[in-house]
Amino acid sequence: MFMKRVWVPIFALLLAAGVLTGCSLPAKDESTCRVMYVPFGQDSYVMVEQGGNHVFTATMPDQIYDASGKKIAANQLQKGNILEITGDGVMLETFPEQYPGVTKIRVVEEGTPQNADQYQELIDSIYVEPDPSVPPSLQVISQTELVSRCTNVTRGGYHWSWMVNEATGEKQSAIACGSHILAWESISEVSMEKPDRLTLSFSKEPESVTAERWPESRRETPESSGDSEAVEVTNQEGEWTIAAEPGYIYSVYGTWEDGNAEYGFITSQGK
Repeated sequence: MFMKRVWVPIFALLLAAGVLTGCSLPAKDESTCRVMYVPFGQDSYVMVEQGGNHVFTATMPDQIYDASGKKIAANQLQKGNILEITGDGVMLETFPEQYPGVTKIRVVEEGTPQNADQYQELIDSIYVEPDPSVPPSLQVISQTELVSRCTNVTRGGYHWSWMVNEATGEKQSAIACGSHILAWESISEVSMEKPDRLTLSFSKEPESVTAERWPESRRETPESSGDSEAVEVTNQEGEWTIAAEPGYIYSVYGTWEDGNAEYGFITSQGK
């Protein structure tokens, strides 16, 4: 038994990983594994494989059921729950790894929060308190029949504020006014085979997302930055996706209670 794995960019934290092993997911169209649900920090969590040290996060599917078979939302999962996860078995090698192809989650044992305490040392090695002065990051996930790719996306201009004193409510703000996306000297590249939907994975859930695009050839004439084409953006069960195709420059604009930020990438023809 083995797991289908895909190489993608790895965060710097991976340098300190070393202690994790692969999950025993079989390489077939549908795989199942049993994990414990361990939340931590603010809206963060990991799945810890039972009987192994494999640790990962998962894209929450529409089909999530409690121990009685009742359909529930992802935020109703409890610390210590033992889950049976069904999906395609393809892991993205970030740190922790990501499992975007999950189709169903079922609670098979309620467990207790105390059961999850055994993983506290592991959580401490993973969790890094986010810097509130830095706007959220964005990754784009593209998927083919055999391969999933995860790309860290270039961030452009932003307007961001953060709390510096909870007692007084004092905040600070920062504004970064970047050039138009067509004039960016460096921009991330997302490889895709054909027109498809791309998943937008923000490090913090946005309130709204919009997108627009230009043909890649427009980079040669950034002074004529008008005439962009609006791009369809959808949000289903907290998963943001856009309709995309190779050969375009995409600008993604996210808004949060604390501000807004622009992100950009080019789509190229890949295999």
